Amino acid sequence: MGMIEVVMGLAAAKPPKAAPEMVPPTRFDQLLDAINRLPRPLMAMGTLALFADAMLDPVGFANRMAALRAMPDPLWWLVGGIITFYFGARETHYLRHGVQGAQGVVPGTEGPDTRS
Repeated sequence: MGMIEVVMGLAAAKPPKAAPEMVPPTRFDQLLDAINRLPRPLMAMGTLALFADAMLDPVGFANRMAALRAMPDPLWWLVGGIITFYFGARETHYLRHGVQGAQGVVPGTEGPDTRS
């Protein structure tokens, strides 16, 4: 056995391990999956609710916006950072695992060429 085989790992090549069987998700797993799907729809619906609130109660809406204006800048940065890291981590997960998104297949994960 030569040095190249040892360095390259060719000398002790082991057969690949069998993939573990898929276990059906438990109720707890399903609950956590449901909770993890909530942030995006809640933000979208919350934005639409702001528009509806501004139309239905302009004075109350102005008071709430004045209260938001009084929030210190570091607190806004913290909120922005949390939202950015949430969506950034989600996007990174999809890029790493080659999950097909709404725009199509992630670059570098295309399937076999089916063009003739």
